[in-house]
Amino acid sequence: MMHAIYTGSRIKLRPWRDREEYGRAVTETTLEPNPWWGPDWYPGSKEYFDGAGMLHAKGHSSFALDMVDGGDWIGFEDCGGLSVAGLAAWVGTYILRHHQGQGYGTEAKQLMMCYLFENYPIQVVWADTVKTHRPARTSLERCGMRYFGCRRGAIVSNGKYTDQVFYRIFREQWEQLPIRQVVKRGA
Repeated sequence: MMHAIYTGSRIKLRPWRDREEYGRAVTETTLEPNPWWGPDWYPGSKEYFDGAGMLHAKGHSSFALDMVDGGDWIGFEDCGGLSVAGLAAWVGTYILRHHQGQGYGTEAKQLMMCYLFENYPIQVVWADTVKTHRPARTSLERCGMRYFGCRRGAIVSNGKYTDQVFYRIFREQWEQLPIRQVVKRGA
């Protein structure tokens, strides 16, 4: 079994075991209707996965999220953008529907921020969501991110155009978060 690289109080962030595990996760989450983003595509081809196992320093990376007690898989945490001058990265979270609304997305983003800020010389981590996705916006705020802008009518959600909103956290803000003192690093 692949070991966690970052463990919080309730979940752990770890690399995918293999391409098949990642493929099953993508299939399961693609088949589950998403009322905010609609159908989505995730890079999971053999060529993209093999060699780095969905951990690409200059592209899209993806990690599995497991429960600490029992190890049940509950979703994934993605990141990318590290190749853009090496100063910024983005994060994206997907928690399975029956685990949503319990704070796992907030903890997942905090674990990912620890991974990013501790392993790359980035200065800011950002995320976006649709304006109408209040649970996602609340999670972004709870993990320390702050609203910084909006693109009007940029996203199609539930069959109509809606605003895309952006949140970010700078390195110096992350350095003040309590998660840094409680997260476990490594196996």
